[in-house]
Amino acid sequence: VGNNDVDDVNIIVFRQINQFDLSGNVITSSEYLSTLWVKLYKSESLDNPIQTVSLGQSLFFHFPPLLRDGE
Repeated sequence: VGNNDVDDVNIIVFRQINQFDLSGNVITSSEYLSTLWVKLYKSESLDNPIQTVSLGQSLFFHFPPLLRDGE
């Protein structure tokens, strides 16, 4: 691609319909970020998270693709 606009390009994306993405922002002071985790639980299993992500240095979190199980 050069310095010109590109026209007449078709982009096709395939995504499994049995998956979805979950992301968000945590509002807190930056001094706490490195100690915080976001955990995702099923309502019937509140002792065992199904996914866990660390915030690190970002207010934004994004879980890996999750299976859509109808719940």
